[in-house]
Amino acid sequence: MKFSIKAACLLLILLNTAGLSAQNAKNYVVNTSLSNKKGGYVKLFYNYNNAIQTDSIVFKDGLFSFNIKGEKDKKAILNLYVDNAEAKAYNFYLDKDTINIKIESPDELPKVDGGALNAQWTNLQLQTSPFLAQFKEIDAEYYAADSIKQKSEPFLDALVERSRSIKNKINEVYKAFIKENPTSQVSPEIFLDIYSTDEKDGLYPYYKMLPEEYRNDDFMKIVGEDLSAYEKTAIGNLAPDFKSVDSNGKPVTLSNFRGKYVLLDFWASWCVPCRKENPEVVKAYAQWKDKKFTVISVSIDVAEGDKAWRAAFTKDKLVWTNIREPKIGTSYSVSSIPQNFLIDPNGKIIAKELRGKYLHQELEEILK
Repeated sequence: MKFSIKAACLLLILLNTAGLSAQNAKNYVVNTSLSNKKGGYVKLFYNYNNAIQTDSIVFKDGLFSFNIKGEKDKKAILNLYVDNAEAKAYNFYLDKDTINIKIESPDELPKVDGGALNAQWTNLQLQTSPFLAQFKEIDAEYYAADSIKQKSEPFLDALVERSRSIKNKINEVYKAFIKENPTSQVSPEIFLDIYSTDEKDGLYPYYKMLPEEYRNDDFMKIVGEDLSAYEKTAIGNLAPDFKSVDSNGKPVTLSNFRGKYVLLDFWASWCVPCRKENPEVVKAYAQWKDKKFTVISVSIDVAEGDKAWRAAFTKDKLVWTNIREPKIGTSYSVSSIPQNFLIDPNGKIIAKELRGKYLHQELEEILK
């Protein structure tokens, strides 16, 4: 499902936080035991010299050890392969000279004998594990369905909504931890976990809770700028103004549309979900265009895609104002498409992410 956390994502978060504190290299011993006493293959990922390092071992009898030089208090990840099964990832922190890990079962949390960071991380895992189990239930429900049901939009929409609800609960656990432990090395990493799922509502204050040493990292500065832009596009705020030219070369300024309800719709010619959503926008425009409602479609197609953009908005019958300007998406913190913002006659954002029936319901409510 959309919110499943894969080992690759965890590695990305590890890499992104590699330079968040001063380098403090030490020697570490990581001892691991498997209760099933089986052999297999394990790969260790950790930080040293602000870069991802790897080490690997083929082991037997369920026992293996790593002797590494890594950066103090940084996250490390064990990818464990047993019985030709898919890799199982175990995360821990280099917060003690010797760290002992005991794995009772692939479906249970490992027991990590480490320092304070590992204790914090284990506690977070205990709080969120019931929610992660619910993700598995959703996956199982999807794969148990027949091929026709798997393509059913109501079925898929319901699963996505349940997944989003579960992830929001995990995010609340993470936010509570950040608020109570802003200086913990765990905090920037779980912060990035929230950010990576594109759940940005109310996230900027938690970014500002992190110490300056974390926020001064180059990657985190980009995150901060993105969240600042997102805050400016919160419901109730004035929509950021912009100047551009439309498909006919005529100047376009958002503020010139004051007095109308405007659906600012971000899309691209190559975006399949966007093209699928366009008929809904066409239907809404046809129904409400005489009620002081209009649409501005902003494509994020690059210059090389100009021909494809023009062909797409012509084919999809987007007869309103069309702009091809990726930079506008940046000012609205648009990190995925389709995305839209409903702007009232005073220039305030009153709704966003309106798709399908939700777009029609919102317009019916305000324009009837």
